[in-house]
Order: sequence, then C-alpha cells, then structure tokens
Amino acid sequence: MFEAASTDTTIVDAYEGAYPFRRLAQFREAYRSVREGMLQHTAVPEAYARHVRVGFGVWMDMNWRRYGWHTDDFERNYFTPDEFEYSLSCGLAVTDKYVWVYTETPRWWTRDKLPVEYRRALRRAKLPRVLDDAAFPDRRIKGDPGSPPPRAADQPGYSDEDTFGDLRAKYDFLADLPVAWQFRTDPKNEGVKAGWFAPDLDTAAWRDIEIGKFWDEQGLEYTGYAWYRLTWDTPLFQAPPGSQVVLWFGAADEAATVWVNGARAGEHDVGADAGWDKRFPIVVTGKLRPGERNVIALRVHNSTLAGGLWKSVKLAVSKS
Repeated sequence: MFEAASTDTTIVDAYEGAYPFRRLAQFREAYRSVREGMLQHTAVPEAYARHVRVGFGVWMDMNWRRYGWHTDDFERNYFTPDEFEYSLSCGLAVTDKYVWVYTETPRWWTRDKLPVEYRRALRRAKLPRVLDDAAFPDRRIKGDPGSPPPRAADQPGYSDEDTFGDLRAKYDFLADLPVAWQFRTDPKNEGVKAGWFAPDLDTAAWRDIEIGKFWDEQGLEYTGYAWYRLTWDTPLFQAPPGSQVVLWFGAADEAATVWVNGARAGEHDVGADAGWDKRFPIVVTGKLRPGERNVIALRVHNSTLAGGLWKSVKLAVSKS
C-alpha cells in the first residue's frame, strides 16, 4: 500500500486506542509510536514515513456500559465536560490534522441525551489554551463502587444455540474444545517473534484461564495483545473427501490470529466495533491431526473494554 501510494497520498492512522486518553502525555506517546515506533515493522520505512499521518479518536461516553451515561450528574461519566474538552484539546495539539469524537449513547445529529455542556466543550476545545496534565488529576468516577467488569454470559447472543445454531445445516459438530487453556499477556507484542505458538514452547510462566469468559472477569483488567494456548487430545474422526475441518470460534474480543501445531492457520480482524462479538471459522484441514495431541495457539488483541475468547470453540466438519 505504501509503495503504491502516489506522491500526494496521505494515509491516516485514526488511532482508536486514544478513546480513553485524558493526558497530553498519552497523546504524545501514541503519536511517537505511530510515527516512529512502527517504522521497524514495515519493509518500506521511508514510504511509511512519507505517507502516514496520525489522528485520534476520543470516546465521549467511554465505558458507558459500566458507568452509564448521565445527563444530570457529569461526575458519574468517564469524561466530565471539562475533561472531555481537555482531552480534545490535547489531541488537537498533537495530531497531524484530525481528532474525531465517538459516542454510542448521545446523538449529535438529534441532540438526544447530549447535554449542552458537552456541545460547548467541543467548541471550546478548538480554542488556544495552555495544556497542563496536573490540572486534571486522576478522578474516581462518582458512583463507581469498583464494580466487576461485564460478564460474557450476560452479553446478547451468548448461548451456543444463538452463536452456532444456524451452522448445523452445513456442518457436523464433532467436539467442544476444552474450557481450560493457558494464558499470557504480551504488552510489547513480542510473542510472534519469540515463537509463542511453537508446540514445544516452555509454558511454565503462563497462567491458567477459561474461555467462554472475558479475561477481565478472571482478574485481568488489561488491554493489548495476549495469548491463549491449548494442548488437546483431539478425538479421532474421519473427514469425508472434499470436506473442510474447521475450528469455529464463537467470539474473540476483538481480533485473533490462530496457529495449529506451529503453523499459522488464519486470522479474524474486521475492526474493533465490527468484530468483537462475531463468530469466525479457521480452516485446519491438514493442520489438525485427528486422534492425536494438537497444540492450538491464539494471539488476541483488545483495544478497549473487556477482551478475550469469551465464547466457546467447536470442532466441525463441513457436510458434503
């Protein structure tokens, strides 16, 4: 993409990871990561530097599922109007051009659940100001009792029937994969280079985790890359000629790459908003060995809210 871009092409990384940012320092570090840190990950760094620019998103009703969205008591929201204004001002001070606002509950086009204080904050954010992170110290959100993170089982469409039921016409389901897996966070995104998908990897430093739940509800309030591993004695089966052997994943919040016995088998990445609750198939024909011990590894990426393999995983064979 970078090599094919014309001289006047600009590619904007709109950086959803800035959704919860409250500090100028956070925007500056994210900018440095995109403009400088990513150069080591491209084979054409000069073209990348020439074409890529940085924008930021700010989620005004950030984490409303936990805190709610309150139009009469702003201290109960993740951003008060003043904090929202400051966050936008910081983003505008750092961005190459764009800062965009995301909301789920308030409606800018109808002004439904959109207090005038937030509209005024948006206008004021465009004005020059002195930016001082110390003026906005960390604030405990009013009314938040430190409540537990959302439960996977409470999400709409969680059941196996809702998730996989319509696939029975085209697939024979052979087995549910075990609930107990191994888990390790990867905050520096070094697992691929280090070969964390290798079948003979030493996993003594890994912890136990369950699929079918967010990792947050298992004591891990974490955003970023993390890995799941399973060593599984797969049942013996015979796939009909011409059929596909498939691992159906109920959901991975929000993107995943899958390896089977050390071989990369596929990925699921359709965007944070579109992909976090969608099932996806990984074709493992020729990679998964029936009746033998198999090692399945996943790298999952989550950028906001809860994360992980929060639904079941099933082994299936397509019908002829």
